[in-house]
Amino acid sequence: MFVDPYILNTNSHVANVLFLQLDPANDTVYTVFDGDKNGVVDLDRWTCSCRCFQLEQLPCAHAMIDIRHRKRDVYEFCSDYYSSACWKETYAGVVYPLPHQGDWVIPNEVRENKVLPPVFRFVSGHHRKSQIPYVGEIVQHH
Repeated sequence: MFVDPYILNTNSHVANVLFLQLDPANDTVYTVFDGDKNGVVDLDRWTCSCRCFQLEQLPCAHAMIDIRHRKRDVYEFCSDYYSSACWKETYAGVVYPLPHQGDWVIPNEVRENKVLPPVFRFVSGHHRKSQIPYVGEIVQHH
């Protein structure tokens, strides 16, 4: 399967920069320690505890470390949705262009509808509860 290398670039870069340690939990599950968000990777199930592997269906940085450790091909663990064949098939259908806007036929019931923006009340200033303190900042609770 061919997957555009650009797609995997970010996770691969993170995996290259971080110093990670592997701890085999069993034959198929490894814990990847990265000093921040450790990941428990199961390559047989294509899962990681950071959930990026499952959500994006691409190996996260934790999974990449595990894949490299096992000397496997990273492209084996990319969803077929990222393959060039799937992309070509997705866009192979005919796309009909729209006519000029002046030639559109719009029914009267649609033309008579008034579309208004949602009601929104703008709140100025910072929300104190959502403010994240800087490193070394002294937080005063009121």
